[in-house]
Amino acid sequence: MKKRSGFTLIEVAIFLAITGALFVGVAVGTSNSVYQQRFTDSVQNFAEFLRSVYSEVSNPQSNGKGQSNKALYGRLITFGETSASSATGYKVYVYDVIGNVAGDYGLGSSNLQTILANLNVKAIISGDGYNGLTRSYSTKWGAAIENAGSSTGYRSASVLIVRHPRSGTIYTLVAPNRVVKVQEAFNNNNNPENPLKNALTANWFSSNQIDFCISPEHGGERRQDVRIIKDARNASGVEIIALDDIAQNACRQ
Repeated sequence: MKKRSGFTLIEVAIFLAITGALFVGVAVGTSNSVYQQRFTDSVQNFAEFLRSVYSEVSNPQSNGKGQSNKALYGRLITFGETSASSATGYKVYVYDVIGNVAGDYGLGSSNLQTILANLNVKAIISGDGYNGLTRSYSTKWGAAIENAGSSTGYRSASVLIVRHPRSGTIYTLVAPNRVVKVQEAFNNNNNPENPLKNALTANWFSSNQIDFCISPEHGGERRQDVRIIKDARNASGVEIIALDDIAQNACRQ
């Protein structure tokens, strides 16, 4: 009797099925690992962006042509601002904040917003009579900056990081749900205004903490909380809250 050699069709089918299942498992695992690493990178990058602004305020440098009667007081960061030249998309903008040089800082007021408003501070766009710093930031890997809590949607906020005109101490003032629309005011040549001074006069800002929820490119519930703590004075005031810290993570409450 002739001895059979090779594999039957059933054996080949079983082998291919097992091999395919193993391949799919490895591919899915690799894909998830890549997505997780990208998400981690986007969170770290956003936190480093915020910290870099504190470093800029701590170590102010001239950005070119200035005005002898103006002083550089810090930076304004806007979230959710749009402009006529960029009506779509989501960008974070950073502006120089300059104001008058004067011996009288707000008639002795203890309110920093009043002091800054009386110094006529404004967020500067390059070419606005002062070669100021204006730059934009976008998150890495398609991550979104969203509201805290159970709500979703892009974050609208303004963060003002400034040195006190008297002491030089750095202060952080936040307007969690309001946007100082610098681009819009600059593009409206028929009605020039100072939106930052208007916001300060209206007491938009406070010294409270502010949370930014970073959502993965493909969505999901595991949003990462990047927080600027209350009364932040330097880059260490920017914290990344652990995903599994439900009590602290404002993005999972």
